[in-house]
Amino acid sequence: MNIFQEIEYLKEKLLNGRSGPLDVEKDLEIWRNRMHQYNEAKDACLNIFGRLAHAKGCLVRELYDEYGLELDD
Repeated sequence: MNIFQEIEYLKEKLLNGRSGPLDVEKDLEIWRNRMHQYNEAKDACLNIFGRLAHAKGCLVRELYDEYGLELDD
């Protein structure tokens, strides 16, 4: 299965899994809530990395290298 076939398959699977018409406002609210949770988790991780870097006397960037992370992760 090539990438285009897989995309079509996943689109069909997504649309067939719905029991009714699309509710854009509901979907947006779900998306906003998930983004809010993601941002809170990311902020907490950045806080921990900042504290760890301070405790180790290094830069946060160095911790990213140490743990194999990209700066835009």
